[in-house]
Amino acid sequence: MSNITEKELEFLFPENEVEIAGHMFSIRPFSFVETQIVALKLKDVLHLFAGEITPMILAEVYSTAFEGVRDIIAMSLGIKPALVEKFDQASALIAITEIVKVNKDFFVQQVEGTMTELTEMVMPSEEETSPSEK
Repeated sequence: MSNITEKELEFLFPENEVEIAGHMFSIRPFSFVETQIVALKLKDVLHLFAGEITPMILAEVYSTAFEGVRDIIAMSLGIKPALVEKFDQASALIAITEIVKVNKDFFVQQVEGTMTELTEMVMPSEEETSPSEK
C-alpha cells in the first residue's frame, strides 16, 4: 500500500484562487470529513443549491441555516466564523458562489461516475427486477 503525500493530495484536489473582500483565498474541494460537516450543517437547505440561486432561495438558506453557511464559508476559507459575519453581502455571495462552483465541478468530474457505478451495483435495473416475457 502506498502512502499519499500532501503534494499528491494537492494534485488530486487542486485549489482555486479567488479574491474576496480584497484578500486572496484558496478554495479546494471538500475533504471526506468536510463533506460530512457540510451535510450535517446544511442538511435542511443543501437541496436548494442544486438549482438556480435566487434572492428567495438565498433568503431561505440564510433564515434556515445561517450558522451552517457561515461555518462552511469559514472552514473553506480557513478563517474564523466571526470574520465571515463581517463580510458585506457581495463578499459573502462571492464566497458561496466559489465554494459551490469548486465542489460542484469536482463532484461532476471526479465523483459522479463512481457514484453512478455504485448505485447501479446496489440497485437492480428494471430489466433485472421485472419478470421476463415468454
